Amino acid sequence: IEGEPFDERLKNLPSRQQSHWNSSARRSRNNHLTAYDAQSGAVLWSLPSKDNAAPPAAEQDQVPDPDQEVVESPYLQSGGFMGAPVNYRNLVIAPVNQGGAISVYAFDAKQNGKTIWKSFLCDEPESGAVPWAPINLSIDGSDLFVSCGLGVVFVVDPSNGMIRFAKRYHREGAE
Repeated sequence: IEGEPFDERLKNLPSRQQSHWNSSARRSRNNHLTAYDAQSGAVLWSLPSKDNAAPPAAEQDQVPDPDQEVVESPYLQSGGFMGAPVNYRNLVIAPVNQGGAISVYAFDAKQNGKTIWKSFLCDEPESGAVPWAPINLSIDGSDLFVSCGLGVVFVVDPSNGMIRFAKRYHREGAE
């Protein structure tokens, strides 16, 4: 997971947090998932890639040609990666947040990060979430455990994205 490139021109400007009145904090990210060659260090692929950029607003409203093959974008354009990815066979599995909708995506490592499956898990609560909290993934055998940090854990089949079960747990703050 990589953040936005650092812009040297803006290094002396103070960082400011914008306060949005009457709205809850969201855990949004603006980052990239990048795969490197282990021997050479060369970039193999990165998501989102320039090839998968969202179309201009004028093209988004056009009716698609029914004879043209529809190619799904391998990455949600308005989403961000929420935690470290895990490997399962030839898949790279990563949590994504798109406007408060938390999903898990599986990308094919050998096909330039092509989306193999995606599974919607839950929405963030209206009360918000701790903005810097990651979504944690863990693989044990053929079970993918997803802890959203919102009082719920999911067990997902990592080969196809089917949710096996979800369990809500009580959270208490430390005093």
